[in-house]
Amino acid sequence: MNLLRYQRFLACLISLTGLCLGLLIYANLRGDNLILHAFLKNIGLFKGLQFPDTWFVDLRLPGWFKFALPDGLWMFSLGLIVRAVWNFTWHKLSIFWYSLALTTGLLQELLQKTSLVPGIFDWTDMLFILVGGLLPLVLFTRQKVNH
Repeated sequence: MNLLRYQRFLACLISLTGLCLGLLIYANLRGDNLILHAFLKNIGLFKGLQFPDTWFVDLRLPGWFKFALPDGLWMFSLGLIVRAVWNFTWHKLSIFWYSLALTTGLLQELLQKTSLVPGIFDWTDMLFILVGGLLPLVLFTRQKVNH
């Protein structure tokens, strides 16, 4: 397997892991009133994504872990996939799509402040979205070498 294929495979694997981890944290640690729960019940996946309640009885997780980390993981996953689609190189189209993904992630949080998007605005969420969106910029960066 050549290096680029390996990098793309690894990026997809890391991205999928981040996406699933964020989903598990969000679905299991955020309470019972999530729109996601109703959706998962409708498609028959609700029980499969829930951890037994006894797993988290004595576990005291900080708020950022339950509320901001999933946003950061999802932004990281999206950013990494966008980088992989464009072979980890920069040009006009890859910059456009990456910027669009990061801007959308930040904008959805900002729109919560205006109540145009459901949710509660939080600066910690903004920070995690920003960091999650910037991390893929330093991973798998391909260097052009002139011979």
